[in-house]
Amino acid sequence: MTPPTITIVTLLIGTSLQACILYYLNNLQKIGCECAMNSKRNFIFGYTIFNILFGVTNLFTDKVTKFLTKYPAAIFGLSVLMITNIIVTLLYIEDIKKANCKCSESVFRDMMYYLAIINACLYALGGLIALYGLYMFSTIMKK
Repeated sequence: MTPPTITIVTLLIGTSLQACILYYLNNLQKIGCECAMNSKRNFIFGYTIFNILFGVTNLFTDKVTKFLTKYPAAIFGLSVLMITNIIVTLLYIEDIKKANCKCSESVFRDMMYYLAIINACLYALGGLIALYGLYMFSTIMKK
């Protein structure tokens, strides 16, 4: 089964943004930007590779969707990983800005920051919608 066009476009945009992040993080290592090398960078790098592989796999096969449907706890685990990545990314960028790390200055660093903020807002909005849905459900069940 071919995924819907919107899914393909979304995955391609997401993969492109993730590739930019990988390029930036890899470039920091190439140029020897020591003030930007820490465990947070390594976590973001590993998560980004995982996210690209996950997205590409999801694009070409429906096995990921079937797995997530069969094991909803995996969705929870992926959500925790995503939230962790958002927090680590924001902390990482704050750290390298505080360290006045000139070699890390890039439009990609700013892009990472804004993407993390957007993702955090989307997760917060999703959480509020879920809470509202639970409230509405409990109200209906009381009647």
